[in-house]
Amino acid sequence: MIPVLSVPDLVPATFRFRPNRFLCHADIATSNGIMRNQTVHVHDPGRLKELLYPGNQLLVRYAANPNRKTRWDLIAVNFNTDWVLINSSFHSRIARTILENPATSPIPGIADIQCEKMIGTSRIDFLLTLTNGHRMALEVKGCTLAEEGIALFPDAPTIRGTRHVNELMKWLRTDRESSIVFLVFRKDATSFRAHSQTDPKFAGMLNQAIHAGVNVFALRFQWDDGTLFFDREIPVIFK
Repeated sequence: MIPVLSVPDLVPATFRFRPNRFLCHADIATSNGIMRNQTVHVHDPGRLKELLYPGNQLLVRYAANPNRKTRWDLIAVNFNTDWVLINSSFHSRIARTILENPATSPIPGIADIQCEKMIGTSRIDFLLTLTNGHRMALEVKGCTLAEEGIALFPDAPTIRGTRHVNELMKWLRTDRESSIVFLVFRKDATSFRAHSQTDPKFAGMLNQAIHAGVNVFALRFQWDDGTLFFDREIPVIFK
């Protein structure tokens, strides 16, 4: 496995409750003792019901910015003795690291990478220039849900995600390509598919995009002692 991200200064915590999708409360085990009922920023809009439940173990990190309302960030959550990264602020950094390394990139022949570019009415994560002269629009999504070995996205309806997929289809031309990379943070996932039960519109749009020529990749990662490792690409199931 290949390391792609290190997150230092992690502190163990215990989940209490989640008042809204941006916040949770936790008991944080610092060197000076347990800080009870601390407010922690959740940088993931998903439901995360199988991960965030009372008593489950978390990894959090102190945010030194004095202007922030919350002083802690949620980084990872325990699941069946494994750790699942659930902080989407790292997604772009992880994806760029993957794309820049020929040993891990699912896309060969990348000559240039630009971040946060507008195509149509949407801002996409990357605009790649390939060695064949083509330009590729690429969107990155994080996946933390898996059932019976199948990674599923999304775990909550995503109008924004559906719009992104539609824009990627519109981008396609003779000298243009489009891709979606799903970062799968579940070690137990052996394949990936759109979660049609949760968001049938997104699932339908993704299947339509694949048939139109949009590339879809699912890359699995594992977390170990503060470091995220690229494991391997897993199959994408579509209709």
